[in-house]
Amino acid sequence: MKIAILGSGNVATAYARKFMESGNEITSVYSKHQQHAGELAKLVNAKVAENIKELIAGTDVLIISVSDHAIEELTATLGVVEIPVFHTAGSVSIHVLANTSSTYGVIYPLQSLRKNMKTIPEIPVFIDGNRPEAKALARKMGRCIGENVYEADDVSRKKLHMAAVFCSNFTNYMYVIAKKYTGSQNLPFTALLPLIEQTANRLRDYAPEDMQTGPAVRGDFNIIQEHLNMLEDFPDWKEMYEDMSNRIFREFNSN
Repeated sequence: MKIAILGSGNVATAYARKFMESGNEITSVYSKHQQHAGELAKLVNAKVAENIKELIAGTDVLIISVSDHAIEELTATLGVVEIPVFHTAGSVSIHVLANTSSTYGVIYPLQSLRKNMKTIPEIPVFIDGNRPEAKALARKMGRCIGENVYEADDVSRKKLHMAAVFCSNFTNYMYVIAKKYTGSQNLPFTALLPLIEQTANRLRDYAPEDMQTGPAVRGDFNIIQEHLNMLEDFPDWKEMYEDMSNRIFREFNSN
């Protein structure tokens, strides 16, 4: 299959690599950042499109992988095309592409991706299409990205995206706090990495509610107070620690 890529960021790069590794041809890449487009094009043996309309020549499918707010603007510039078009956003409706092609859909990766990754991690893929042919094509292309491909409409993808914020973005912010705190106390943040890995890895085999540990779930208020005292110089973190402890205690001691 011949695939054109509109975008040159993290998801665009991961998708282009996976499509190429699956035996597809990346025909061209276009980005407002031409240097980035050139870097991606070189990586996947594609050409750099000089303008957005040039993407369509000699290709079977167009993948739009840009920031959420840019999709509508770029599709307006693209105009109507004769090939299937898919975007990769979790929180943008499939119907943003309705005026672009008669065959359109979504191929959304539920994963945190970086363009400089040496190895692309496992990617669960959520697809949708405006008609059966579009869904079938999205599923076929999704299998080039990841082994697990699911169908999800606009509402379901938005809910998944929100859940992912809890799992990834909020969790990573906790790592930021832990790193800043240990640094302020001349303690090694790297000593926490095995714990972080173990906490995540055990979710492969156990439900998160069965793995909750710590003073809050035990109702060990003496330890909690000691920790709060340690955070006197960090009022925002102290407030967060106390709120999270209260929430965990109520969650696991409500009966």
